[in-house]
Formats: sequence, C-alpha cells, structure tokens
Amino acid sequence: MRLEVITVPEEIRKGFGFGTLVACQSVVDSLSLSYDNVRLTVCGSLADLYCVVARRPDLVVLGVKHLPLEDGTKFWLSRFFDKEGIVYTGSNENAMEYDINKESAKKQVKFFGVKTADYLIAIPREYSEPVGLPIPYPLFLKPISGADSLGIDSDSLVRNFPEFEKKLASLYQRGSSPVLVEKYLSGREFTVALIEKEDALLVAVIEIIAPEECGIRILSEKVKTQDNEFLKEVVDARLLVKISNLARKAFNALGARDFARIDIKMDENEECCFMEANLTPGLNKGSSYFPEALSISLGLSYDDVIGLIVKNAISRLIVPSTLL
Repeated sequence: MRLEVITVPEEIRKGFGFGTLVACQSVVDSLSLSYDNVRLTVCGSLADLYCVVARRPDLVVLGVKHLPLEDGTKFWLSRFFDKEGIVYTGSNENAMEYDINKESAKKQVKFFGVKTADYLIAIPREYSEPVGLPIPYPLFLKPISGADSLGIDSDSLVRNFPEFEKKLASLYQRGSSPVLVEKYLSGREFTVALIEKEDALLVAVIEIIAPEECGIRILSEKVKTQDNEFLKEVVDARLLVKISNLARKAFNALGARDFARIDIKMDENEECCFMEANLTPGLNKGSSYFPEALSISLGLSYDDVIGLIVKNAISRLIVPSTLL
C-alpha cells in the first residue's frame, strides 16, 4: 500500500497543520513501521500536487489544510483530492471551514446546542465608548483564524475601552481581518483529542495549565513557543464525562472526520464552553497537545495514534482485506 504524507514549504506553513518538517517526518517514520511504501512530499505549487495525482497513492495523509497561492488565496487540499478521487485523512472542505474560521465554528456548535462564550466580531473604530459594547468587560480578543495562539498575549485580556481599542487595532493591523471578541472565561482550560475507531469515538481529555502572570493564566503565543504550559490528566469522573460529551457533540456538529482536537474552557461558574476546533492538529512528537492528550489520558503511544488516524481513512478504500 502506497501512502504519501503531504505538507507545504516551511516558509508558507505559518504554524498550521501537523507542524514542522520534523513533525511530518515523524509521521512518515511511524507509518513506515507498518507500511512498506511511505513518502513525504513537500508541495509548493499546483504542479507539485498534480505530480502526486500522477503517482496515484492509495492514501494521502494531509499534513496541512491548504496550499497558500501567490495571490493570497487558499487552495483546499481536501477539495482537490476529492475531485481527483484520491482518499485522504481528515475532514472534508465543509468541515475545514469551521477550523479556519472561529466565528463560523462557534455559530455551528451553538446551533446544535453546544455552549460557547458570548462573542462578537469587530474591526477598528466600529464601536465607540459612549455606546459601549454588547458584552460586558472583561473581554478576550484573538484573531478570527490561526493556530498556536498566534496574536494572543497579556494584552488580549481587556478591561476597558482604551485597552479594547489598542488590542483590536494591533490584531487588525497584523492580520487585516475582523477580530474575535469573546466574554473572558476565567476558569480552567482543557483540550480534547478525538479519533474515530471503527464505530466508536476515542476521547482523551487533558487540562492545560499556563504559568501565572499578574494573577491570571493566559495560554499565549509566547507560552506555547517556550513550552511553559503544564499538561495534566483529568481524574474527576464527572468532569471527564461533562467535557467528553461536549467535545463529542462539537465534533459531530462540525462534521469532523477521522480525528480532531477540541478546545474547551470553563467560565466563572465552572460551566464548560466550546472555544475552537483544530481538525488538522499538531503532531510534533513529545510536545503537541493531540498525541500528548492520548498518551496522558489513554496511554496510547505516538505510533498508536498515527496508526489509528490512518487506519480509519484506509477503511474508506475498496481494497482486498489482506492489504489492510
């Protein structure tokens, strides 16, 4: 069976997907333990993608969601391989839209009854202080898209209008797109790794504890870059059930497939709220939340995790059972 792991050049990846080329190579090395023909391909152009099609691999393992083109548009890999009739790992284009846009994800899960923090979308000078905002302070500002807490720092938590305007302008200037403004949730933070396995959905919950700074804990871009957060097993049975049920419901509401990571945070009343979804989570060996959650919570090794991701996608192939 021929498997091909697809990623894009480091300079245009911008933190999305499985991670660095080292992470993608780790996936290849893991798959090579069970499959004889596994290769890593870095696609920097549409021509590179058509070369993949010409090789007709049995399965493509998508290490990124899209290929950024020179004109700034995103070329969705799931749409491309669906059109070319090649089976790939992960969710389809419709679900991936919820990954790339936090607002659309929140709307979708809310429609299906999943609790999420109150929010609005804002651009600079849209609101004025006399009129005020429809959500009370404190508020939390973040990019409407992006991964690895990009753009999040201690200034993301705002308590008044001048702070709101300052952070809003900073994020807008950085990304030239509207900003997600949420009610600040002061409670504990969790991430949930989910993998489809036959007719079941494996769920692994861990708590993420960021270092305290000025009396608050923010999982900022700096904290993630420096790996200063602490990952902790959740042992309270009732809490595990509550978080697992919310994550399952969000996974299904988003139409996710194969695997995903769902971020959840508590409010001041310890009510769990959906924050965002990552449908192509990081797979850096020994550090990424997705494999670490499955290791801490369920005792699965890195190779176990990679094997499960691929096995579910292979089940969509029509091949002799002796090859599975």
